[in-house]
Amino acid sequence: MARNPNPLEGEGPVVEFADRLRRLRGQAGLTQRTLAAKCHYAPSTISTAEGGKKVASWEVVQTIVKACGVADLTEWRAAWDATQETEDASPGSADPPQAAPGRLRTWGVPVIAAVGSSALTWAVALAVLQPRPASLPKVAATPAATYPQGSDPMPAQACGGTTLGYDCDGKSPRMWGCWDSANAVIGSLKEITTKYGTAYLENWYSKTCGTNWARLKMPDSWSARLEIVSREARLCHPTDCTSYNATMPPLYTDMLFGMNTPVTANAYIKLPSGEEKKVTTDTTAG
Repeated sequence: MARNPNPLEGEGPVVEFADRLRRLRGQAGLTQRTLAAKCHYAPSTISTAEGGKKVASWEVVQTIVKACGVADLTEWRAAWDATQETEDASPGSADPPQAAPGRLRTWGVPVIAAVGSSALTWAVALAVLQPRPASLPKVAATPAATYPQGSDPMPAQACGGTTLGYDCDGKSPRMWGCWDSANAVIGSLKEITTKYGTAYLENWYSKTCGTNWARLKMPDSWSARLEIVSREARLCHPTDCTSYNATMPPLYTDMLFGMNTPVTANAYIKLPSGEEKKVTTDTTAG
């Protein structure tokens, strides 16, 4: 049973948000190493998220919070948005924004989006995240969703362009808001189990953007290439389409526009032994 970690040194929204992540892990009875194993992340990813130097990405935060037993992420998303806003607005910040410039984030509670002051936004988000006295419930993992049957809904997002769906092609799903819980589902999932650990190849689909992309969660010692393909197009991991990529997992591709189009996620995995495996998972249009 992990103990509640001591509070972080320093002050400010980023430190307080990281401290809340640490306390949530402590309430769930997890160490950084056991939490990393549940999330399929390297321990260093958990350590960085809890370090208070930089706010972690929403993908990392939601994975951590879910692994600690929280099912409803609304309040956490509101607090993350507020923290991200204060970090983006801080002097000297050189990090790219998590969403397109000028695009209003709508994942948080309504009062958060309506407040203009960064300081006041953080205060409101902090208030809704006060720890509850009851112990956190242990929630089973959510089963993978199925690919939408029948005709795909018409895309409602152009990802900064003028043509719905088509202008999301080749862009980052995380940067353009296509990978949020309101409109994205795992169309298909493949589990890869070896004596070196377990990896998960996911074929994601966004109903709002009309796009697919692939994500691979794998142990830290593995390397892989990753791509999302249809009959007409092929997109790889953003930094490398030809050689094995050993950057910190998970890997994910840019988006491939594919309404009513069968799409395949391919992972070319190299195990620590040098053995190579090709793994695929498909979606099929209804």
